[in-house]
Amino acid sequence: MLLIGSGTNPNASAGPFTGPSTFSEGNVMSSISSFTTSDGLENQILWTAYNINGGDNPTIQCNTANTVNPGPSKDYAGCYYVEITGANTLDQVAQSGQINYSGSTLTSPTITTTQPNEVIVCIASKSNGDGGFTSAGSGWNGLAFGSQGIEYKVVSAIGSYSCSMNLLVNNSVSDFAIAIASFYKGSGSPPTTSPCDVNKDGFTNVADVQGEVIQALGSAPCANDINQDGVCNVIDVQRVVNAALGGSCVVSP
Repeated sequence: MLLIGSGTNPNASAGPFTGPSTFSEGNVMSSISSFTTSDGLENQILWTAYNINGGDNPTIQCNTANTVNPGPSKDYAGCYYVEITGANTLDQVAQSGQINYSGSTLTSPTITTTQPNEVIVCIASKSNGDGGFTSAGSGWNGLAFGSQGIEYKVVSAIGSYSCSMNLLVNNSVSDFAIAIASFYKGSGSPPTTSPCDVNKDGFTNVADVQGEVIQALGSAPCANDINQDGVCNVIDVQRVVNAALGGSCVVSP
């Protein structure tokens, strides 16, 4: 599976994330959690995708609402991703944040796992260019640090866990957000009973409609040709909409 953490200052030049995030395999990322600080200066979103192809080097795209240059933007926005091998089920996720913060350690909320041998991932982000994340907290394995930070560990026992991440604030206070999410290997893959389940998360809903629209517009490869006519277009989008509203997923031409 693939986990993406993205952070932006919605009031800065990048604007808020518009989602859903996509990557070059054509899978659509499903949002599992979103958090905005109380002053509105930091927004963090987590996305996941299951059943990805191992060995690829995917290109990640996290779109923001910059009206001058829409699409991926480097100004006050960041996007990190990590591949988690063997996990296919989200257990717990929680997010929190700090406004006008000048401390040296950022701590997440606490989650309580329900399965043994879960993988816990923490992703942190900040609202502006002052300072950044420098290293993992005690007992955590660091993966990447900068304007965002990402760390993980595998826990064998069911219990309550939180993470912390070290940071440096250079010139002034800033807004920060931190997310913690745990995953485990369920029995088989997430249940997928319908071709209209575009993002393969076991459900057919608005996220699948958004994914099919992206494919119909050509912004992602046509991986879900619902009516099997060789193209992704408005017909396929309508089939997914009908299924998301509770109807059947019609796959015949």
